[in-house]
Amino acid sequence: MTSLNHKFRNKIRPTDVLSFPTAMIPQPKTLPRFLGDIIICWPVCERQAKHLGTPSLAEAQRLAVHGALHLLGYDHERSAQEDTLMMSLQEKILKQLIRESLR
Repeated sequence: MTSLNHKFRNKIRPTDVLSFPTAMIPQPKTLPRFLGDIIICWPVCERQAKHLGTPSLAEAQRLAVHGALHLLGYDHERSAQEDTLMMSLQEKILKQLIRESLR
């Protein structure tokens, strides 16, 4: 993950999740549409989960939603306003996933 983060983001450290959109690949006009790839670094995920006191699977779900939002064009690093919007949407989606899983 460190080498991918360096190659694509010029940051020499591991990161928890990377998203690679397929914006350059022609997509069908109808759903479902392939948005791209999401790569989760499991060791970082586990470390963050332990730090947050949550199960690793819950942290992996958060990272998957985070990566999907990036694929949809959200970017928390662009501005404080976009960070607030993206994190709010991320939490809303996670709460909905939890509600659905309890059914």
